[in-house]
Amino acid sequence: MAGKDIWLIADFVCKADKIEEMKGHLKELITDVRKERGCLFDDCFQDAEDPAKFRFVEHWATEEDAQGHMNGQPAARWDKNAGHLRASGVEIRKFKSIWD
Repeated sequence: MAGKDIWLIADFVCKADKIEEMKGHLKELITDVRKERGCLFDDCFQDAEDPAKFRFVEHWATEEDAQGHMNGQPAARWDKNAGHLRASGVEIRKFKSIWD
């Protein structure tokens, strides 16, 4: 059904001296998230001008799937194992397509 899917955009800043370590954790996280129920797309991008800035782009089949992901084991494990590498919290925004 059109309009039920949702995109999550999440931004955070990594400590400047922990970027390479963070990238290893991110690759592990994304590999696991792509296997989660309802995941249509998941990737993480590094800012081309400020390498300490990262952005997750995720597409979920339903809001329930997105919520399940945010409360799920891979996200909790990443927060536990790599949270200390961040210089900021994670700002998450939800988007829906304008197309019906």
